Formats: sequence, structure tokens, C-alpha cells
Amino acid sequence: MKAMVVKYLKIIILFHLSFVTSCLYAQTIEEQMSKSHPDCQTMLMNAMDVLPGLYRKKSLDSLDKALGIWERSCYGMPEVSITRMLLDMEEDKFSLSQDTNGATLDLLTGYAGDFPSPARSEAPKNSFYKFSAAWARLLLKEKKLDKNEIFICRVLSGEINNPRKEIEKNRSNYPEFAAMLKNELAAERKGPRFDLALSTGVWLPTGNLSTLGVHPSFGFHAGLRDMHHQLDLTMQIRYLHSANPYAVKRGGQLDSTDYYFGGYIGLDYNYYLVSTARYDFGLLAGIGWDGFDFAPDPYEYYYYEPYYTSHVTIGSFNANAGLRFNYYVTHSFYIGLQARYNAIQYSTGGGTNLSGDAFSIDLIFGSNSSKY
Repeated sequence: MKAMVVKYLKIIILFHLSFVTSCLYAQTIEEQMSKSHPDCQTMLMNAMDVLPGLYRKKSLDSLDKALGIWERSCYGMPEVSITRMLLDMEEDKFSLSQDTNGATLDLLTGYAGDFPSPARSEAPKNSFYKFSAAWARLLLKEKKLDKNEIFICRVLSGEINNPRKEIEKNRSNYPEFAAMLKNELAAERKGPRFDLALSTGVWLPTGNLSTLGVHPSFGFHAGLRDMHHQLDLTMQIRYLHSANPYAVKRGGQLDSTDYYFGGYIGLDYNYYLVSTARYDFGLLAGIGWDGFDFAPDPYEYYYYEPYYTSHVTIGSFNANAGLRFNYYVTHSFYIGLQARYNAIQYSTGGGTNLSGDAFSIDLIFGSNSSKY
């Protein structure tokens, strides 16, 4: 009887010692992770003091406890989310099916973009990248991972520096990530985004305006668009001398020149009848000011009469319409082709008759994205 009592007393004492030790150890971790009411930057520093040692000892329960403290203090911090992914893979609990909004893809893209080169030494982030990269390499070496987990670990180890490009090139290898990317691009295409483009083209006058001849053009376009609508501010310049001399009357005097430097500034609206991930096709309409200079600036006094030292520009209202086609080389960069008819009416004040309109054809190199 006495031996049985002693035995039970030993069990009770051992239980209490185990419980107290566990509480003290948990308290120590919490103290290490929560020094002086830390902000998230301090928490990251504390985490890099605590987590690598726990991982080396394979104290995964304690690591999970420390990570939980970090999560409660800095929920949504990229370093926290990445560490949770690594721990879930270590414990065979990771699942991509719970990610319905593509947060993992955004997280990996941000990580890859910030992954340091050997020359960079940004503590404590650099310590985090070393820790996560080493952990990812060990997972690749020691664990049996599925394709999604392998992809994640290759990104975290620094092997893949452009996750989206890797997915686009190997969609069949990463169907879940490919679906995320497809949904992301579809949502971006439906929503508003900025558009920036450069163009080069040719201006082809008709009627009496053909006196000026054909001129090359260069343009800049900036605006907003969604899936079907696009509104751009367009600025184009045209250059090279006129094909034939033309006369302009100013102040009762008539003079002729073959100088030409022209352009267009206006608002252009596109309505895309068809808009897919690979191409757009639609209608174009625009209004603006169209004009050209009769003499260079600064004006050459030795060649022109004094009354031409004032600003001599021949201008006209421009109403235009046409067609536009864009082909997307990537999800944001495109090459476009547009052709339009420009209704213009220049007046030389009694000089050469320049009545006529013009066709313009432009090759456009642009990009649109909501991330600008």
C-alpha cells in the first residue's frame, strides 16, 4: 500500500514538473517574441533570434507557438505568411485549395521581387530571406512535395525570380497557380487601368492638302481604359519639309516656304467591340487641334520678312474616326495598329489652297495595367 502511494506521488510530482516546465518554456518564447511592446519590425528581429534555433532543434510545437504570437501581433505581414507556409509544408498540412483570391501568388511575387542579391545586407530582412531560403531548400531536399509546394519552395529559395512568368511558361505544371493568374488577369482587364503608349506612323493628305506631301509622325498617348472603353490624351508631331512650296498671306503680304513642322493634340476615344486576353479590336473617334508652323522657331530674320517674326501657325479643328487593333505580347504590353480619317480645314489667309483631309496610320507600342 505504501509503495503504491509513493508511486502515485511520483507520478503527480512528475506531471506537475512537466506542466510547470512547459509553462515556463512557453513564457520564455513569449517574452522573446514580445519584448517591450514591439512593433512589427522589432517582432521580425525577435523572430529571427528565436525561430532558426527552434527549427534547428526541430521543436516544431514551440516554433508554431512562437509563430502564433507573431501572427497575432503582425497579421498579414508577408514574412509571417511565408513562415506559416513553410511550417505547414514541414508538417504536411499545406493546401493551396483554401486560397481563393490569389493571395499566395501575390505573396510569392512580392517575395521574389525583394529577394536580396549577395551584395545586399538589409538586417533583419536579410536574415529572414536567408532563413526562409535555407528552409525551402531543405524542404526540397528532404520532403516529398507536390508540384505546388515545389514551385513555392523554388521561389522562396531564390531559384525562380519571376513567379508569374514561370507560371505562364508552364501552365500545365501548375494548374492551380495558372487558374489564379487567369482570374487575376481577367479581373484586371475588366477593371480600370492606366494606358501609356508611343506611336510612329505616317500622315497622308488628300485633295489640295497633298501639296504638303506625306509626313512621318511620332506620338505619345496616355489615358485610362477598362474592358471596352478607352480615353487617351494624344500628342503627335509631324516633321520633314513640305513636298512643294506653299504660300501664306499675313498682314497683307504673301510669302512662300517649304518649311513644315506640324502636329495634333486631342482626346481619342476607343470602343473595343472585342476584348480578349490576347487582342482588342474596336472603333476610334477623336477631336482636337491640328496645325503646322510656317516658319522655324526661332524665326530666321535673315530669310523671312519682319512680319513673319510673329508666331505663324496654321491651325484647324480636327475631327477623326477610324479602327484600332491591339495584340498583347504579354498580359500588359501590346503592339497596336490604328488607321483613321482626319477631317481638317486649313486656311492660308489667301495663299495656297490647302483644302483637303488626311489619312493617318500609326503603329503603337503600349502597356496598360492597374499597377502603374
